[in-house]
Amino acid sequence: MIKLLKHLKNPSLYPIITALGLGTIIILFIPTLFHKYSIEIVDHQNIYNNQVYYSDLNSDGNSERISLKTVNKQYSYVNFYNKQNALSHVWNIRGAIQENIDIVIDDFDNNSYKEIYLFSTINDSLFINYYEYNESGTGNRVSHFITKISRRYNSPDFGVSTAKKLYDINEDNFKELFFSVYGKFSLHPRKLYSYDIKNNTIQTSKDNGIILEGLKTLKTPNGLIITGNSHATNYYIKNNKTEYKGDKGWLMVFNKELKFQFPPISFNSKDANIQTEFIHLDNTDLIIAHISYDFGLKDQKIITYNLKGRVIWERINHDKNIKWKKLLNTTSNINTDMFLIRKDNIIERLSPDLLTLKTYEVNNTKKSSFYSINFTNKNQNEIIQWNPASHTLTIHNNNFSNNISISLPKLLNNKITISKINNSKNNLCTIKDFNHWYLIKYSFNSFYPFKYFVYGLIYFLIFLILYLIQKIYIIRDLKKEQIIARLRVSSLKNQMDPHFTLNALNAVGSSILKD
Repeated sequence: MIKLLKHLKNPSLYPIITALGLGTIIILFIPTLFHKYSIEIVDHQNIYNNQVYYSDLNSDGNSERISLKTVNKQYSYVNFYNKQNALSHVWNIRGAIQENIDIVIDDFDNNSYKEIYLFSTINDSLFINYYEYNESGTGNRVSHFITKISRRYNSPDFGVSTAKKLYDINEDNFKELFFSVYGKFSLHPRKLYSYDIKNNTIQTSKDNGIILEGLKTLKTPNGLIITGNSHATNYYIKNNKTEYKGDKGWLMVFNKELKFQFPPISFNSKDANIQTEFIHLDNTDLIIAHISYDFGLKDQKIITYNLKGRVIWERINHDKNIKWKKLLNTTSNINTDMFLIRKDNIIERLSPDLLTLKTYEVNNTKKSSFYSINFTNKNQNEIIQWNPASHTLTIHNNNFSNNISISLPKLLNNKITISKINNSKNNLCTIKDFNHWYLIKYSFNSFYPFKYFVYGLIYFLIFLILYLIQKIYIIRDLKKEQIIARLRVSSLKNQMDPHFTLNALNAVGSSILKD
């Protein structure tokens, strides 16, 4: 150590040490210039009482813009815009389109023209509407009654959760739409539905007292499996005669006939919340359930079940100081990744048997919402973190590295909706809440391959400048020393010249006298 310190005192090392320090500071001030990915806002709109979507409706490789507008409780319309962003045609709808319900866009009859499915209300009636897009604007328009809904404080008291795409469950080459309808404070309706689009018919599950939202679907060789998030309602409903009441939490899994895949599993607590995810492991389909409790009456759990309802693995959180927030499934076609988000700024990567493989430190996990979207069409999904307090959207990869953030100041809600624009070469996506809509571009940064070259160049240029400055000072000091030496020699000469002259005269005089 002492020898090392002596070497560091060597003046010739000063440019190297100083260049490393200054170069590091400069690089820290340009964190996004050479980031692996770049993110930017392409468009922003105020969408009060309006909704905006993008989708490739006619399979031509270009996404059309779709704008939904509710005029009043009796009338709404949908505008379609072509790839030149010009209005192409309008779909008029009776009733009010529900703003908090995402639409479904898919092709039920496989004719390369997608349909738009959305829900509307007229007084106390809920309808499913669909329209098949084509360039001429003459596609099929259908509106079908679903159920009566209750009202609370003169407003519809219900929610709808839809499967993200359509499924062909009876192998007739025509797909069906699955969704749940649930009264929020009202007991009815609380059912799971399937809509046979070809025959324009509705099938329902048995009525129960459970709110089922955030639907998840899994296509298996034996048919479709459906589940979702549920929670105990924690309030009493008079004359509740349903078999599965909301005074406790239930894990419910359905098959394609909307019957229970296995008997519902209860979590006997009035504050239970059940979040579910599907994973595929070693040719086996599994269900993972995260069970939490609002009042902390019981320990949190993560339980893995097979499709017969048998427990495979279980993990219990006995530490009251560590609160689990949610499971995040980033499973792609190849990778199976499950993350456990905690409220203490830690995210765990879980193994299939629910053990912690690795932990990541991520800021503001408690107040942030997390989503999983495949932006880049690669074999892993990106992890999206939305922090409503700072209005910041951050995109992480699965290793929580190369993260990049952008400010979306107009978004005010804790919950946002993220939709990728299909067939987009520029990796565009929409991000919106109830009042504002952003179109952002997430793409590979063309400067990234030159990252280390530029970093090295920064260090080299700083070193070169410091080295040249050091050399200039050294040369200047040498010149000063040379001038001082010449002056000293000149001074000595000036002192010695009279002495030698007198000695010479004395020597000459002495010689004359002697001779």
